[in-house]
Amino acid sequence: MNTSFLKFLIPTVFLSLGFLVSCNDDLTSNSDDYDDEENSEEFFNLDEVDRIDPGDLSTKIKDIGIKIEQLKKESNKHYDEYYELIRIQKEILNEVKNRRRIMRSKTSGSEERKQAKKDLDDQKNFGKEQLEFLKKKSNFLHNLEKSISGAIGQKLELQRKQDDFFKRIFAKYIHKKKKRQRRVYFESY
Repeated sequence: MNTSFLKFLIPTVFLSLGFLVSCNDDLTSNSDDYDDEENSEEFFNLDEVDRIDPGDLSTKIKDIGIKIEQLKKESNKHYDEYYELIRIQKEILNEVKNRRRIMRSKTSGSEERKQAKKDLDDQKNFGKEQLEFLKKKSNFLHNLEKSISGAIGQKLELQRKQDDFFKRIFAKYIHKKKKRQRRVYFESY
């Protein structure tokens, strides 16, 4: 076949396939818009929604919101302490480097070098202790962040339940209103 014909045919085929796929996407996305009630039923059982007390639900949401705010304030405080510990750890490492340099500058076997070696070992041990404390603080902050995200998840779940409850109430109200309108309409004949 002619190569110029293939250069024309291949992009034409891909463009037409892309157009067909995009048209098909529009058709399927429009059909999904009508299934909102069915999608909300997937998250929560309708019987569960009927048993929800909206006042209790809103107080739970409010309490969890307060808990989240308190946890975030505590988290900020602990992060400040954590960053201060990191700064101190960097200073300790710099001090270890300086003491190592001082120890190496002393003559081998002298009393000054032994004292410098002892100071270096003490500083290293202090650095290790601080590093362990820093690791504990890091684990604590990780657990704190997990609890914050868990509380946010609970709040979102309760808000979703509340939204489903109000949708359900609104749907019942609309259904009753339409039923009354039909009754009035049929009674008029």
